[in-house]
Amino acid sequence: MKFDEYILLYITKYLNDCAKNCFIKTNSYLYALKTKIIYHDIYQYEDVVYEINKGIQFKWIHYHVNNKKNIHEIPNKVTHLTFSGHFDQDLKKCISNNIIYLIFGGKFNQDIKDCIPNSVVSLIFGNYFDQNIKNCIPNNVRRLIFGDNFNQNIENCIPNSVTHLTFGYFFNQDIKNCIPNSVTNLTFGYSFNQDIKNCIPNNVTHLIFGYLFDQNIKGCIPNSVIHLTFGFHFNQDIRGCIPNRVTHLFFGRFFDQNVKGCIPDSVTHLTFECCFDKHIEDNIPKSVINLQILCGLKDLKY
Repeated sequence: MKFDEYILLYITKYLNDCAKNCFIKTNSYLYALKTKIIYHDIYQYEDVVYEINKGIQFKWIHYHVNNKKNIHEIPNKVTHLTFSGHFDQDLKKCISNNIIYLIFGGKFNQDIKDCIPNSVVSLIFGNYFDQNIKNCIPNNVRRLIFGDNFNQNIENCIPNSVTHLTFGYFFNQDIKNCIPNSVTNLTFGYSFNQDIKNCIPNNVTHLIFGYLFDQNIKGCIPNSVIHLTFGFHFNQDIRGCIPNRVTHLFFGRFFDQNVKGCIPDSVTHLTFECCFDKHIEDNIPKSVINLQILCGLKDLKY
């Protein structure tokens, strides 16, 4: 590669894809470099198949599979793969090692043993999926989202690579020794209402509980948490329960506990919903800059 060619290609690394197109069209010499430039936006396969066949390089290519397409003919260059809402077929030996982002549609509910390649870093299941996942989730997955119907035992199922973990509507399993220390963002769905003592890893920074959760949280929320959200039914004593690093604290509709000496000075954003009806004068720390009381409160003095 000539020095000036190297410099020109280096410059394109700092341009968005639209700017790259404009840049190479300024003269014939630059246009001749078009097959050496890498485009970094996500493109639909059908929109760029002609360019791919001409040698143009795309870093991210999305492909959508529906029931009419042969799942054994997924193009090798595809990196982002989405299955349609009605797709529900066996995937054995169908997904290539090029796939990084994988999304299943709403009706998919097949055994995935030995189906998900190690290349996948983001894995999203649809609402119908409810299969055993033991030894099914690859060790490179960082974002893992389960749909509404998933309610399986997850002990020794979630790899240590996962940082963002979300459970759906019906999940309500024991999670003791199930959530890896790698998880930083943890979200539970509507039905989860299990004891969480010694269950939440010390690296979790964003923690969301769903609609039905109403358990004792004394000694349960790790000091790492900075965003903490409780759901609709939570109404437990919180004295000595909220870590000193929490900045955003949200209580659900039924919460109506005494908060005197309970909200740490780290909190800047605090929300109560309509059933909260306790005296708050001198009970809200001065650190709070955003206080929302959605309704209620007979005695608001602040």
